Amino acid sequence: MRIKFASIQNAGKFAYVYDNSENWESRAPVSQCFKMYQTYNDGLTQHSGDWAITNEYVIDYLASLATYIISRQPDTRSEDDNGLLQRLTYELLRAPCVASIEFAASVIFKSSGEGSSYEKKTRYYSTSEKKITTTPSKYHDKRYSQVTASEDGSAGAIYRMLLPEYANDLERLTYAEAIREWCLAGGEKRPYIPLVAEFLEWYKDDPNRRQKAQDLRHALSACQSLARAYQLRCHAETDLSNIRQAPAETEASESAA
Repeated sequence: MRIKFASIQNAGKFAYVYDNSENWESRAPVSQCFKMYQTYNDGLTQHSGDWAITNEYVIDYLASLATYIISRQPDTRSEDDNGLLQRLTYELLRAPCVASIEFAASVIFKSSGEGSSYEKKTRYYSTSEKKITTTPSKYHDKRYSQVTASEDGSAGAIYRMLLPEYANDLERLTYAEAIREWCLAGGEKRPYIPLVAEFLEWYKDDPNRRQKAQDLRHALSACQSLARAYQLRCHAETDLSNIRQAPAETEASESAA
């Protein structure tokens, strides 16, 4: 599946592509599927090869993608449009669940004494098992890590514990946003976390970094809302389909009786 769509901020210069074919770039910084190309002010006509976007273009890419999806009416979407939405429900909603975030927040280092970098009794934790233990054999269990001073219950600690080892920038973004939503939902009882672009230190040298951080939040939220809306529509269609089948099944049962 390969879908082209226009850029909002760079119209006339670039256009974007969502491409989940086998022509992937293993080192794509944001996503293997998020690409762009030059148009030389010729609509969506491609005048260069594709290249993977960097986080410099994430805001425009996501905002342009959301605009494209909104322009495609549900009843007239092509097979590729629906395929795109299916993929986005996976890529943009991929994040730790509340239970995982709460477990990570509960793993807090307890110093054996003032200034000590060791606990009284060494502990190990597993985010996959959601367990904390003092069992020495867990030192050799790859599912477990030793509790250290870096596990302090902060948003940064939660993020480091839950983020997949080989995460790309899109995963970093969605994981950070999920953790931010959890932190904000608990008010002052939960750790402080800034906007995700600031948390991830994207655009930190840009004089407009605060505005960019806001824009990124809105662009990501727009795409995630559309992905969730697609999920809900599919659930609704499945439910209605089941209702339509019920009378036929009842009639068949009555006839057999």
